[in-house]
Amino acid sequence: MFFGPTIQNVNPKNLQEELKKAICQLGIPSEHLYFVDKEEKNFQDGFMHKWDIKLLSQSICQYLQRLNCQILITFDNYGVSGHPNHIACYQAVERIMDQWSQPILRLKYFYWRVFPFGENISLLWI
Repeated sequence: MFFGPTIQNVNPKNLQEELKKAICQLGIPSEHLYFVDKEEKNFQDGFMHKWDIKLLSQSICQYLQRLNCQILITFDNYGVSGHPNHIACYQAVERIMDQWSQPILRLKYFYWRVFPFGENISLLWI
C-alpha cells in the first residue's frame, strides 16, 4: 500500500495516485474509488485526530450499499503502522459486520496483515 518515496514525501496527491494505480491493477472500476474530502471535519487525517467509529461505520456502509460491494479490504487491527485513522477503519468494518445479525450486504472482508521484516512471504492471487 505504501512505498518508500511516497512515505518520505507524504503528499496526499501521491497517495491518491498510488491508490488509483493499485485499483486499476486489481480490476476495480475507478468510479468505485472515493476519497474523503479534505474539508470533511469528521475524518481529518493525522495521528492527533480521533475518528468516531460509529460515524465512520455509517459512512462506509453508505458506500458499500451504493456499490453493492462483495469484497472489502481494510487495515489490520494495528492499522499497519499504528496510525489511529487506519485503526478506526478496521474498527468501523468490524462494527458493521458485528451489528447485522442478517447482513444486508453479502460481503467478505479482509484485512492486510503486516509481516515482520525479513519474513519469507509468498503471495498467490487467484
